[in-house]
Amino acid sequence: MSEVRVRGRRNDHWCTNGKHVARFALQRQHIPPAFFRVLEVVQSSLRDFRTLNLSGGETPMSQKTFSLVAAVIFLVVGLMHALRLFFGWQAELNGWIVPLWVSWVGLVIGLYLASEGIGLVRKG
Repeated sequence: MSEVRVRGRRNDHWCTNGKHVARFALQRQHIPPAFFRVLEVVQSSLRDFRTLNLSGGETPMSQKTFSLVAAVIFLVVGLMHALRLFFGWQAELNGWIVPLWVSWVGLVIGLYLASEGIGLVRKG
């Protein structure tokens, strides 16, 4: 086994198992151990997600339902861009003022994806 060196805040530490280096490095930054237990539960839940059956053996969501939900979300995004353009709202991200042409692009893409989702719902 090869040794991996992890540089801590105060000291240098040696770890012979490469899997635990990242966890050890994160613990050195005062992250509580409970965080790692929660992370392990989430990872195991994600592994088991494909076998999740909520409705008695059927898939949790049909293709039609998924397409409808996605279409509604993209429609809302497109409408928000349209409202920003109509009212001239300013958008700021981390100190950068987003130009209005970005909303034109978001409007076109959002409405296109919403129409494609509605088309998939109609095809059934």
